[in-house]
Amino acid sequence: MFLNDSLATIKSQILKYSYYTSGHNKILKPTNEIINKQFCQWMNKLVNQDYTLRMYTLNYDRAFKILLQTSGLEVFEGFNLNGTAVDYNQSIPPNLPRIISDFDSHIHYNLHGSAYWNLKILNSNGLSGYEFHLVPSGEIDAPAGTITFEKGKRLLLSSIITGYQKVQRTATSPFRQMFSAFDRDCFEVGRLYIVGYSFGDEHINDIVRNARKYNNKLEIVLIDPNFDENKFYTEFILHWGTPTMPPYQDAGPKEIVSNEFNVRIIKEKFGDFLQERSFD
Repeated sequence: MFLNDSLATIKSQILKYSYYTSGHNKILKPTNEIINKQFCQWMNKLVNQDYTLRMYTLNYDRAFKILLQTSGLEVFEGFNLNGTAVDYNQSIPPNLPRIISDFDSHIHYNLHGSAYWNLKILNSNGLSGYEFHLVPSGEIDAPAGTITFEKGKRLLLSSIITGYQKVQRTATSPFRQMFSAFDRDCFEVGRLYIVGYSFGDEHINDIVRNARKYNNKLEIVLIDPNFDENKFYTEFILHWGTPTMPPYQDAGPKEIVSNEFNVRIIKEKFGDFLQERSFD
């Protein structure tokens, strides 16, 4: 009961800034108008250059999905949602085969779950099981359940993954399929943008390390005003090889690069990054 109450509280806080219906929303507000426009311009510019948008977030909202959908871009988020991404009134099951096979569509996957997912802990016959569904904005139902993946060990299930058993819980569906897509994308992509990530999740770090190690064409662009140069050097660059020059070189105001390892660090907030680089 305490866990369910905590999850419901977290979801309600997320809805305060990300609630969205056609009649009322917290995303398309006048205070967000400039950054919303700049984000959509950036994404549409990439699409016009024939890039496919493969977006992965550790946040628990659909804000980027909603913004791009309202700008005219169809973005798949892992569920069988056809037509409107806003005013649906039913519980939507995941499309696991498409997640692991469709690498040509624009996507937005919540790697650690979402406030807009609910856990179904009984199957259609009333037997014990689990499935995460996408639900309409504002529907807060936060049950937690358990499942046995290893004999004698119960695994906690919830639609938001944080803290305890984080790595093990991402082995469930649709988390497992989304991480599989993320892993493959990192190995094949030409440029990886990492925005505002503190590198606190080792299962994410491991994917990024191996991607750069085996994907020689990969350029990594980090956008973070509080970027820790020493931490990144010891936990990433030194895993990619032995530097033959100073690890970082100045590349302009608030910007450094590691030319040897094809890394660019922009020490700005995401909004400033969008504003200072006009995408008109």
